[in-house]
Amino acid sequence: MIVTGEGRTALVVEDEASVLDLIVTILSQTGWRVDVATGGREGLERVRRQRYDLIVSDIRMPRRRRRGVLSRRNAGRSVAQPTLHLHHG
Repeated sequence: MIVTGEGRTALVVEDEASVLDLIVTILSQTGWRVDVATGGREGLERVRRQRYDLIVSDIRMPRRRRRGVLSRRNAGRSVAQPTLHLHHG
């Protein structure tokens, strides 16, 4: 079964260009509207401005404590957003 993202918006937070491109390509090909942040601070700003149906985030980015974006994203919100955590070396 293939789940499409028709009518849904995802945020991809990734600082490595090749990984970012791959994730955006896969999501776009399955109908997702994709927003991109290349760092934790930018990702956090986007999450504060908009609600996403899915967040795909690298948890190992420079200048950000592990899970920094993820731990701060729900501050002041009562509903959590589905998140896929990436860990690659």
